[in-house]
Amino acid sequence: AVVSTQSTGEPSADTLAPQTSITEEVYVPARELAVPDGMVAPETIKQYKIIEKTAGFLSTQNLQTEILIRTKQKDNPQFQFLEPDNALNPFYKHVLHAIKRKIITVKSEPKPKPVQPAPAQQAYNQIEQQQQQIAAQQQQQISAQQQALITAQYRQQQY
Repeated sequence: AVVSTQSTGEPSADTLAPQTSITEEVYVPARELAVPDGMVAPETIKQYKIIEKTAGFLSTQNLQTEILIRTKQKDNPQFQFLEPDNALNPFYKHVLHAIKRKIITVKSEPKPKPVQPAPAQQAYNQIEQQQQQIAAQQQQQISAQQQALITAQYRQQQY
């Protein structure tokens, strides 16, 4: 989407692509990003997040790292903004400079916590483990009794 501003400075709704689905929500640049009039911006929040995360990572790296990523991702449509002739490249560069100047910060996604079973599920799991242990002990006892019986029968046959 090409960003155009009205007298309020807000992006015009008619210049943004229509919402295609819940996961492809329309991206509206934050005011502090100060996207220049006429600069092509991503159409979806998903596209913006990819650009923002990449720019955040590359803001701490050197130019060779950007070239390496561009080369490795050359066939990936999600990273075409790294190509100098791509319409989103100026926007990517704008975001990269904004991050370097600390105008915007990249929010790192919290790592998901491991799922702990509910107390009732934990109790159930413990009972199940105990039952398995009891069954294994019973099987060992049966095997020992069978072995003793076989040994006793063998001894009787010997006499």
